[in-house]
Amino acid sequence: MKTKSWTEKDLQIAVKKSTSVRQVLAKLSLKLAGGNYTQIKKISKRI
Repeated sequence: MKTKSWTEKDLQIAVKKSTSVRQVLAKLSLKLAGGNYTQIKKISKRI
């Protein structure tokens, strides 16, 4: 399993400044792929 290239704080900032999951992924420099969408949606609901 790969280590995260972003922190929880990075995610919080990206979520606040974005209007879509796609924008969050782009701000975190993640590939715009299905698995990343799923993970980011799940994690961002927690914060």
